[in-house]
Amino acid sequence: MFETFFKYPSVKARHKNAPYAQERAQFLAHCLQEGYSHASLGAFAADLLWVARKLNINPGRKVSDDQITEAAKDWRERERCCGRALKHYQASDRFIQVARKWLRFLGWLQEPTHEPCPFLSLVEEFARWMEQERGLSPSTIASRSWHVERFLRWYGVKKQPIDKIEVSDVDSFLQNRGRSWARITTANCAVSLRAFFRFAGMHGWCRPAIAEAIHAPRIYSQENLPAGPSWKDVQGLLKSMETEKPSDIRDCAIVMLFAVYGLRTSEVSKLRLEDIDWENDRILIRRAKRMEPQIYPLAPTVGNAIAKYLRRVRPQCPHREVFITLAAPFHAVSRSVLYTMVSRRITGLGILLPHKGPHSLRHACATHLVSLGFSIKEIGDHLGHRSFSATRIYAKVDMKGLREVAKFDLGDLP
Repeated sequence: MFETFFKYPSVKARHKNAPYAQERAQFLAHCLQEGYSHASLGAFAADLLWVARKLNINPGRKVSDDQITEAAKDWRERERCCGRALKHYQASDRFIQVARKWLRFLGWLQEPTHEPCPFLSLVEEFARWMEQERGLSPSTIASRSWHVERFLRWYGVKKQPIDKIEVSDVDSFLQNRGRSWARITTANCAVSLRAFFRFAGMHGWCRPAIAEAIHAPRIYSQENLPAGPSWKDVQGLLKSMETEKPSDIRDCAIVMLFAVYGLRTSEVSKLRLEDIDWENDRILIRRAKRMEPQIYPLAPTVGNAIAKYLRRVRPQCPHREVFITLAAPFHAVSRSVLYTMVSRRITGLGILLPHKGPHSLRHACATHLVSLGFSIKEIGDHLGHRSFSATRIYAKVDMKGLREVAKFDLGDLP
């Protein structure tokens, strides 16, 4: 393996004769399969040489983070003595990053232990009930379970059984977290806890009265206009990505899916190669909340953008998701990556919005459809809404229709 990255015999011999040569070669072969470039692997091999030399590794005992950090100090001194341009903390971070990846691959890394969530089995049983009995979507189950687990972790510090929970405990938790949460987040947390304590009350885990005593902050239905960019801003956003840069080619196709079809982040991140029917110009979207597929005609501009990305940018990898990270190790782009990408690009254009993530493009899509004269029912179907109430907020942006209502003369009515 070392012959692949180094051409001088002395350098090859140095790597072969250093400690754990076989383990280092196995890791480099693994990284090559993951799609790392030869240049990156050459730098990895050089770094691994020093990791193997500096770390006191005993395969029978796993290496801790403290040991890695201590060894990184020697690495930092070596960088300084060699006159490297890297800053001290960058040298240390690089050593630690490479050491962790290698040791984790070998199973020799002592992973940090986290305090287990108290009453975790109850959260899991609650999640199964929501899925099997209530038929809730995976995203809703994950959100409610997340809020309940956070509360139980917070309560677990008291070392008290669950049947000792009082309403004051829930109020203290919501008040404590509410200082940093938005009102809607606090309300969602309260709804999740209320559902959990109703379930817990039915099973006799705690007093049933707790659920009814949980009050969420008041959220006024349809209190705000949809917070999305104008269609002109969306066109400017797409225009800014009309380059040959790999990141622009990929991100342009992603933004088109958000803006043209109003997709959610999970729907874009989970889009698979087989979901695009090129022969019939159709695209299948697995709706996150309806939990059923929905077929759309593939718009030519969107299809061309995706095809350009697939031909020129998408790396060769076993993953079936359409959108893949640009750097190795290759994997499907996550929801957080999509959020960061859209937010960064909207901010870079100076577009002022209260929220700059992909959901703002979903609002822009709906608002644009309103301006084109589509009905609220048609817009709801396009966005994959399950109920009319989720779509009716967009009636507030139909200024033409609202003006017609304002002109209506009630004087002749009895």
